[in-house]
Amino acid sequence: MRRKLLRIFSGLCPHEFAWPRKTPDGDYYQVCLVCGDEYQYDWPTMQRLGKRAGRSHPKEDVSRRPSWSPRARRLKIPIPVKFQSRTSNGMSGTIENLSQSGLFIRSEQSPAKGDLIEMIFNMPIEISGHDNAEVLCAGQVVRIVPPVHRNALSGGFAVSVIDYRFLHRGSQNPSISQE
Repeated sequence: MRRKLLRIFSGLCPHEFAWPRKTPDGDYYQVCLVCGDEYQYDWPTMQRLGKRAGRSHPKEDVSRRPSWSPRARRLKIPIPVKFQSRTSNGMSGTIENLSQSGLFIRSEQSPAKGDLIEMIFNMPIEISGHDNAEVLCAGQVVRIVPPVHRNALSGGFAVSVIDYRFLHRGSQNPSISQE
């Protein structure tokens, strides 16, 4: 119903975009999580282009699946993040880089490899299209990098993104402890 109303009153959607997706042809696009509109996306410049003309994607030929796929492009930007696992609450760190599939967090504390964690951070404007687009993200720790020196903040961990959703102003998530 909400999507139908937004189509009637076109131009009223606040557009909250999902991670860029890739077509079988190698083109990128983004989908608005509110109205469902699709926009072309230029991954090298990280810019949203015009609305996509066709929404139908040709079926992928699964018989010729490549054995190697390139690593997802990383957005290298420091983003403060709060995270928690089942065993520890209220940890903080800095997201060092962010991609379609995951992120790397530098922190004095690290969950264990395989732990499921929740994170809250502001999605960069290059991806979300909005300033201060707060996101609640669930992921799994897939790699731990120990600190080089004893008291250095050079340690961190890589997280594979499982799911995420945008938090709207005024909404609170009681599961992540607020400091």
